[in-house]
Amino acid sequence: MRKSPFLSTNDADQTNAQAVFAISAILIFASSRVSRA
Repeated sequence: MRKSPFLSTNDADQTNAQAVFAISAILIFASSRVSRA
C-alpha cells in the first residue's frame, strides 16, 4: 500500500484511516458471523 503525500505529511490522518479500516473490518466480520447464526 503506497502512501499519498497527504498521509505521509499528516500522521493523524494516517492513524485515523487505519482505525476506520480496522473498525470496518471488525464490523464486517461480526455481521457475517451474525448472519450465519
